[in-house]
Amino acid sequence: MDIIISEGEMLTTTKRGKTVGVIYYRDLMGRPRKAITANCPKAWAKRQQQIRDMLVSGKSNASKISLEAVAAQALRDRSRMIGKRNGLREATFNNDERHLRRHILPFLGSKQMARLSVADVNLFIQDMRVREIAPKTQRAIIHTLSMVCKHAVNSGIMATNPCVKGDRENIKGVDGSRDGFHANEVREILRVVTRSYTKALIRVAAFTGLAANELQGLLWDCVDLKAGKIYVKRTGYRGALVDETKTPYRVRELPIDSTTMRILREWKLQAESDYFVFPSSTGVMGDQKHWTGLIQTVCKHADVTFKGIGGFRKFYHTQQLLAGVPENIRKYRMGHSKKSQTAMVHYTVTDLSLAHHPADIEKIVQAVST
Repeated sequence: MDIIISEGEMLTTTKRGKTVGVIYYRDLMGRPRKAITANCPKAWAKRQQQIRDMLVSGKSNASKISLEAVAAQALRDRSRMIGKRNGLREATFNNDERHLRRHILPFLGSKQMARLSVADVNLFIQDMRVREIAPKTQRAIIHTLSMVCKHAVNSGIMATNPCVKGDRENIKGVDGSRDGFHANEVREILRVVTRSYTKALIRVAAFTGLAANELQGLLWDCVDLKAGKIYVKRTGYRGALVDETKTPYRVRELPIDSTTMRILREWKLQAESDYFVFPSSTGVMGDQKHWTGLIQTVCKHADVTFKGIGGFRKFYHTQQLLAGVPENIRKYRMGHSKKSQTAMVHYTVTDLSLAHHPADIEKIVQAVST
């Protein structure tokens, strides 16, 4: 980053009407600053030189700063965006902190930030491959490293980001994605499942499209068994209830079909928890690993290939598509932006009215039941 310092100029202060000299400049983070000095060209020149020496010294010291120190700065700046509109979720910040602590800093922490190269990043990727870290996790870790590098570029410590995909080595391997369940598979699963808890869990997953972490965060006060509505407001994250969703679009109101509503009423009468809809055996938040085991067992008895809890969410979207549900309604129910972009896009009153109505969901349930 170039060093930019203005010429001195006069400024009349609001206190006592005193006239002083002021010099404007940008610090090494690119932020505008000003320095007050005596009101004469000689004092301006002296203060300008002091500022220049300070910035040059800072750039020199910055060239020696370690990746660990820059990462700490980046996390501090990033923490200020938690909970802000178009900002950062706390879960995302925690992921970055964990990636740095467990993976990046042990391998690259002592490296001088200014000297971090594409070769260093490639060696790090190879190390993760040797440690058999899943490709999806590798990509998330490199995304965190790239965030630190962007911070260094913006601070004038580095000229370019060595994590750019076109330059560094590509991370090989698929993310283990699965197809969604088909209608005949859901029919067989529902036919063999008998336990009220599992039946309610599967039906809600299949006919509302809730993601696994949304199922974890689902509370009874978010389920209206009279109106047939589920209000998605929270998620579960690493055993803790989070009062926010993955994105603002995930806050939504979903219709419940009549059969699922009846099964939920039956389950509520049996449930020991009046807080979580699908709690663990000890009454706390439900565990995705436990659910996976339950659904794997059911799939085995139904002679259906297990496709993960997310397979029901994909089923829900596909069945809406086959039923001719308009795209904007599908996107609302799945918790996506109307235009699938980051900017806030509001749904119309008509969109919401159609999305909240259970008519097309009833048709999907009937198609699976016959």
